[in-house]
Amino acid sequence: MRQAVLSEIKAYFDSDHWGELEDRVENHSDSTLHAHVFVDTRLHPETFCDVLRTYYAARGMEIRRTIDFQPSNVGHNMLHGVYPQGTFHYDVAWRYADGPAIAPMPEALVKERDNLQIWGVREIEDFFARYDFVTDAEAAAGPLDDFFASPTWARTAELVEDRTVAHFHTNVEMNIHPDLLMSAALRRIERRGWKLQKTLHCIFSPRQGWTTGKVVFMLDEPEVMFDIAWSFNPDVSIRPSTFHFMLEDDPAFDVRRKETLEYYTSQGAFLRLDAGELGALHDMLRPGA
Repeated sequence: MRQAVLSEIKAYFDSDHWGELEDRVENHSDSTLHAHVFVDTRLHPETFCDVLRTYYAARGMEIRRTIDFQPSNVGHNMLHGVYPQGTFHYDVAWRYADGPAIAPMPEALVKERDNLQIWGVREIEDFFARYDFVTDAEAAAGPLDDFFASPTWARTAELVEDRTVAHFHTNVEMNIHPDLLMSAALRRIERRGWKLQKTLHCIFSPRQGWTTGKVVFMLDEPEVMFDIAWSFNPDVSIRPSTFHFMLEDDPAFDVRRKETLEYYTSQGAFLRLDAGELGALHDMLRPGA
């Protein structure tokens, strides 16, 4: 039993960095939509997932959805779609580093210079208020119908059903309100027979110095999460993006493929916890323990 490692993990979960996120999960989940938490760690990514499940199990909560491994090109990878049932989902951005089992990532290494990013209903409302969106559903109906009959949506559907894809964004320019885009997409999702778990608006930074929006679709069947990322263009109803968002291959799509486990574990001497250690950690993480 590596008690020192378990104590390091508990110390992180007792920290202010984690505590701010957990306060949102436990007390403000109705008004919180999404979060990114950035950490340094020595935990093997599979063990990190086990630790998160153990943490929430100790609090009488459950993570039923698979936590995806998402590769990144900005110096860290992601545990993508951590979803304590009944709350909001968040992503853990991590990089291997010697030191404690888990610790906050230095803010200088995060392109937004913020190692805990939380978006709620108020932040979305304030962000949308910056733009003069078209809010007339009748005026938006034709352009939205054309978009969802286009090769861009057909390609989106192919990527949803492609088991080699870890996560992707379909990128658009538009002046249509994101609520109308979301509603139109939900009708197409239903027609395809996909089962929706939840959908939400979010804000993100495709590149340093640029913040924009996306509509997130978390499907239950198939168990896939994809986003339609948008950039406001006052002169365009909706069209595939003509400029790159995150990656440099296709401006209309940012696609991250699944990688082998070795891709994530070649950076250092990762720690794995066995069942006995996870059981002991569960007891340590119970409220009041």
